[in-house]
Amino acid sequence: SKLSASVQDADVKRGVLKLRNSLKEKFLLIETKIFLNEYMYGKLQEFPKLSAIENRLVVLPLVKKFLQDKLKRMMKTHNRAAVGDSDEPDRKRRATLSEAKQD
Repeated sequence: SKLSASVQDADVKRGVLKLRNSLKEKFLLIETKIFLNEYMYGKLQEFPKLSAIENRLVVLPLVKKFLQDKLKRMMKTHNRAAVGDSDEPDRKRRATLSEAKQD
């Protein structure tokens, strides 16, 4: 009872208003954080779609070029081997002829 008589009503009103404004600011801040989290969650859900598209746009041409170059090298090696196989009987015959001449 002494406490209530010693505190002015105006001071109590100011204190309540100050607390109300502080609480209002905190609620707005919490609401803003919730909206930001919802926005980021939506963006994170879209991210795999975007990364797959970027992956196809960036990585696929590099892989395609690598595979084309590798295929060309393999074809050259195969062609050389095929030409080498067709020359094989001629080489053996020449080697046999040169050995016969030396004897």
